[in-house]
This record gives sequence, structure tokens and C-alpha cells, in this order.
Amino acid sequence: MDFNKANNFEKEKQSSKKILVIAITLIIILGIAATSIYFYTANAKKKILKIYINAVNWSRYGDSTVVDKKRLASNSVIKEGNKYYFAIKDFAEIAGFNFYRGDRTTEEETKAYIENNSERVTFVSGAKEIRKYYLTSSSSSSKNSSLTSQVFNIDDTILFKNGKLYISENGIGRAFNVLFKYNQASNNIQIYTLEYFYSLMSGQIKDLFKVNSNMNNESKVIIDNKKALLYNYV
Repeated sequence: MDFNKANNFEKEKQSSKKILVIAITLIIILGIAATSIYFYTANAKKKILKIYINAVNWSRYGDSTVVDKKRLASNSVIKEGNKYYFAIKDFAEIAGFNFYRGDRTTEEETKAYIENNSERVTFVSGAKEIRKYYLTSSSSSSKNSSLTSQVFNIDDTILFKNGKLYISENGIGRAFNVLFKYNQASNNIQIYTLEYFYSLMSGQIKDLFKVNSNMNNESKVIIDNKKALLYNYV
């Protein structure tokens, strides 16, 4: 009788050991799986391009600090080769411009222009340049031919894809008067608009923006000074 009890006790002991071993094995497997999922997710997040505009995350899977309807579309940014291209229409409003298809006389899809109170900028698919027309309050409705303009060369051709015109990272800064920075390690893009960047920096160099109130084209002088700051000319 005692032998049977001892035998049963030993079986129970062995069974408990097996259960313990199985439990420990499952815990280890779950731990390895959780660790693998964590590193896979972290690595996947690194591969997702994150776009910050004026320090706010505008990527499609960003935080909720900007209303959803203002998020960038899935094709607002595309990659060709090793360079990013930006949809001109999608970034126009962000940078304080109105977007128009065509060239003021047509509505060709392969042409477009953007406009605010001080500038009109034209884009043509296949071109490696943009043209800026300088506006005043009295010339905002004038034809391009009667305006002072300047051509800016850019490194990469303006593309027409997905029914949109795209400009490369090299040209977006000059076209929209924005500061553009790409961090390859974290795969994020920082874009600062002219007014936002000025608001950050103007306190440090107030004298630059003092303009004689009697000076002609006062607003243009202020805009030019802001651009000088943005493009690191001062």
C-alpha cells in the first residue's frame, strides 16, 4: 500500500515537473515572439516616411493634432529612384498658396501655378525650372507678361503622375519658400513654412525686418527679408 502511494506520488511529481517545463517553455516562446514582434514593428515604423510640417506630424498615421481631412493623401509624396517628390497641389495650401491648374489661359493638366499675395509660381511637366512672378496689391490680377519674373533652375524634372504634378525635394524649398530637411536615419521630413520659420527666428534679428513706412513696396521688402532668413542668407 505504501509502495503504491509512493509510486503515485512520484508520478504526480513527474507530471508536475512536465507541466512546469511546458509552462516555462511556453513563457519563453511567448517572450521570444513578443520581442520579435516589437522589433519588427519598430523596424517597420522606421521604414514609414514621417512628414512634419511646422513641427506637426502630417503623415497619414500621425497623431491627432491636425484634423483628419487635412492629412496628406497616400500619393502626396512619391519616391522615384532615391528621391522624394511632392504633389504641388497638396502642398500649396499648407505653404500659404492657392493652386490653379493650367497657365491662366488654359487648364492643361501638365501645367499649373500657385499664387499668394506676393508671388505667382509656374510649373510645367518635364521642365527643370520654375518661374516666379512678383506681385503687388495692384498687379495681383495682371498677366504674366507684364510682371517682373525670375527663373530658378532645379536639379530634377517636374513630374506628372497620378493626375498630379510633382516637384522633387530639391525644388520644393524654392517653389514654396519652405525650409526642407530630410533625416535618412529616422526617415522623416521636416518642412517649415516661411511665416512659421520667421516666427521662430525673428526675435533674434528684429532689426532686419524694420522697414521705413514710407518706402515703396514695403511688403515686398519684408517678404524678401524673410526669404533671406529662410535660405540662410543672413
